[in-house]
Amino acid sequence: MIEPPKYFQPVTRKQPTACIIAIDCSASMQTVVDFGCIRAPKSAAVSMVANTLIHELVLRATRNDEVRHYYDIAVLGYNGISIEPLLGNELKLIPIEEVAAIMPEVEEVKYTYKNEQGEDISARFKYRPWVESYAVGLTPMNELLDLATNMLEEWCRQLQHANSFPPMVINITDGESTDGFDHKLFDSAMRLRDVSTNDGNVLLVNILISNIKQSNAVIFPTHEEVPSDIYARMMADISSVLPSYYNRKVSSIRKLKEEIPGPFLAMAYNVVPHSLFDIIDIGTHITR
Repeated sequence: MIEPPKYFQPVTRKQPTACIIAIDCSASMQTVVDFGCIRAPKSAAVSMVANTLIHELVLRATRNDEVRHYYDIAVLGYNGISIEPLLGNELKLIPIEEVAAIMPEVEEVKYTYKNEQGEDISARFKYRPWVESYAVGLTPMNELLDLATNMLEEWCRQLQHANSFPPMVINITDGESTDGFDHKLFDSAMRLRDVSTNDGNVLLVNILISNIKQSNAVIFPTHEEVPSDIYARMMADISSVLPSYYNRKVSSIRKLKEEIPGPFLAMAYNVVPHSLFDIIDIGTHITR
């Protein structure tokens, strides 16, 4: 019997998917970096990334002015003191319509990015600040991955989610884990990535905010394209590998002149806000 393809289940109200957005709130996030044309602490860049993703999930769940139950989401801030929910008051997944019900007012920032010709493009970026990051203490990334594993195991065990598009974990960090690195962090990530629905395993996406030069920013790199920076390499090693049938789509997203064989990693580093929507494009198939 031929095994059905994975990661093909459409996201519907009857079969929503889940998304955990994890935000590194450790002291190292006080470091100032260039994020597009914005020079700001990593914590500010992380907040912008997280809020962009939350808003995009709300928009994708909206049909005819109604926010439909396409997603269960959680936003977790992790530091050396605690892992805490940044949406709601409990460490649990909540329906996207509840997130939309507390929608904040729009804020706007200006930024620039380089197009494929190397020209500076000015843009205005509007976002809604659902969450605000901070910078204190250590970076318990292993603890965060273990918590995400427990939350998604419980979610996937529920009968109504058995055939859902598999959950996604988006970890926004500078990569400096302090409660285990190398093999320990890799093992924690593998346990998380082993959680599954019938449609496939959890996708672990790592968005790295670092001091790597902006000219090297890439979304969905191959292993060969990852910088030699130790934290970038570790984040690459623990990130999910995208199924090969996404190769054409990734080549289009990256505006590559010709399709390359991959494999591509579920990872991005130093991406500017306009690139973030591509992460969700890979992670869900919305239907009405």
